[in-house]
Amino acid sequence: MTAQLAPGTHRCQAIPEAAVRAAASGAQWVDTAPNHATGRAQILLAPAPAAHPLLNVSTRTGYFTAATGTYTVNDGVLNQDQAAAGHSLAPDYVRRQTGRNREQLGRDRLDLVLLHNPERAHPGDRPALHRAIRDAFTVLEQEVAAGHVAGYGVAAWAGLEEEAFTVGDCSSRPPKPPTGSTTWPPSSCRSAW
Repeated sequence: MTAQLAPGTHRCQAIPEAAVRAAASGAQWVDTAPNHATGRAQILLAPAPAAHPLLNVSTRTGYFTAATGTYTVNDGVLNQDQAAAGHSLAPDYVRRQTGRNREQLGRDRLDLVLLHNPERAHPGDRPALHRAIRDAFTVLEQEVAAGHVAGYGVAAWAGLEEEAFTVGDCSSRPPKPPTGSTTWPPSSCRSAW
């Protein structure tokens, strides 16, 4: 494995320019999230991978802006308490955000979707957290089966360090199979769970 430097949109002030410059320099990945740049990062980033087809994008689901919280409540995806938290791994939210990521990035298929700091979902309650991650991964596996996602995993600042989940947990607990699945377990490792 050869390490590569890849830019990200978190706290980036010039997302379109940085992404184009990175692609022109041979970067193969750029990382983003729907809550970066107050919810505009993916929209600002979208032209770069469209112009540079070899540039892959990793995006996330979990954290969201206040505006996203409002529309998810209005659409019945989350309740007021869930929206107030600013973070969710609820299956309906993961499904909705994955579709929104595709729309904002202008892509039919996302290269990589990461659960954004999943340890925020159920602080201090490991069993509930593990269920939430498994349920979110089940949704992402369905998105893979539908051709909307190529791969998925976890992006965590403290989850591993605080042992909210461990690498051992991640490698020993595959997501439960989607209802009616005839191809379980998945043919390749697409997740860290």
